Amino acid sequence: MRRRSRDDCRVARTGAPCPGLKAVAGAALAGWLLLAGESVAAWLPETLQIGRLSLAYDEWTVALSRLELEHRPGAPLALSIDRIEGPAGIIPLWASARLTSRATGWRIDGVVASGKGELVLRFNGVGSGGVPDRVTVAMEPLRFEPGALQPARLWSGLGEQLRDVQGTVDLSLDWQGSQPESTDLALDITGLSFATDYLPVGLIEGSIRLDRLWPPRTAAPQRLLIEGLDLGRLVKRLEVEALAIEGTMDGVLNFSFSESGRLYIEASRLATREPGVIRYRPAQPPPVLESQGANVDLLIAALADFRYDAAIATVEGFVDGDISIVLQLQGANPALYEGHPIELNLSLEAPVLGLVGAGREAFELPANLGRSLLGVGR
Repeated sequence: MRRRSRDDCRVARTGAPCPGLKAVAGAALAGWLLLAGESVAAWLPETLQIGRLSLAYDEWTVALSRLELEHRPGAPLALSIDRIEGPAGIIPLWASARLTSRATGWRIDGVVASGKGELVLRFNGVGSGGVPDRVTVAMEPLRFEPGALQPARLWSGLGEQLRDVQGTVDLSLDWQGSQPESTDLALDITGLSFATDYLPVGLIEGSIRLDRLWPPRTAAPQRLLIEGLDLGRLVKRLEVEALAIEGTMDGVLNFSFSESGRLYIEASRLATREPGVIRYRPAQPPPVLESQGANVDLLIAALADFRYDAAIATVEGFVDGDISIVLQLQGANPALYEGHPIELNLSLEAPVLGLVGAGREAFELPANLGRSLLGVGR
């Protein structure tokens, strides 16, 4: 049997060309065939080749190049795709899969990977009809190193957000169609560090586990170790008016996804590594605090040149809503109370996610905070 060029859309058994509409129909048939079993496969030619096929869903478009479906007597049904091009910026992939009939249904095993092997996903599934009963996916660990693999290689959009990435990310999935509430998705993060436009992150460690994919849900609170948050670079990048900070924070981030899929930070504590300096020198007290009386003047006077020994921030709330931040500062201002130690307590509640994306105008600290409760103790 003479094989035709894989760049042409042809049926190998007859050599007859496949017009565009037949190519689309053939690909749809091929996808359905992988789940339909050997009885249906017997009605098709041993080898079906499609040069290029585009699939669209809403704003997403995926192009498949050189798709081949092969079925030979006594052998598993085999599907191969030389190139999968998704939305702009995502690394092209290739895929292969084999379907085997079983007494109780079917089993499929396959792999999806990038051309140079930066990303490799292996999957298998079993079923007894047209819908899989169970699917498992395992990703070979992504090992990021400066000068080598970076997120931008996988998706160019990530390169605009994350730079100088180092560390390992691993992912696995176990999905059961009959029990969607028993999904187990695990994301393991080891030694991950990176830089962003706002600040460098020295280290992230931990695991994230979901028991439902969408909306995402966690069965129990999750924990991530975070180290090396450079407060000075963060404030500078956000262009917070009249504010400068020197210091680095570490802590543990506790979080969970609610039943509705909202991300909630649960009483997470961040603390500075060592003493530092805060200088907040607005031209005049923020309007929202002018009615607060002497405590505001005292707070601003203290923060004009506050040499802190310790700074602790406790964060809690929904990421897409108002987040409560309780800040405790222990230290002194050399020009206040003859430099005697004092403690400053500041409670803020604000839509932090919205502020981060809003730019400088939103960061006239703390004028745009919805609520500010101040306490100053000696």
